[in-house]
Amino acid sequence: DALLKQALAGDHEAHELDYPILFAYRQAIEVYLKAMLTDPPEHHDLGDLIRRLERQHGKTVGGWIRDRLWD
Repeated sequence: DALLKQALAGDHEAHELDYPILFAYRQAIEVYLKAMLTDPPEHHDLGDLIRRLERQHGKTVGGWIRDRLWD
């Protein structure tokens, strides 16, 4: 969030921070998904993590949440 605030504040060229910002958010999502799994894998495939989470809980992630995760 700090990098995003810097980019929006104009302290840097926004394009200089887009990859680090997206990488950090993606890593955070991965960690949260793995924390919800009883037996998390050691790979970084978010699609597989979502499918495993759905199987584990017997429910599908739907709506805007699923759309954002797949983005």
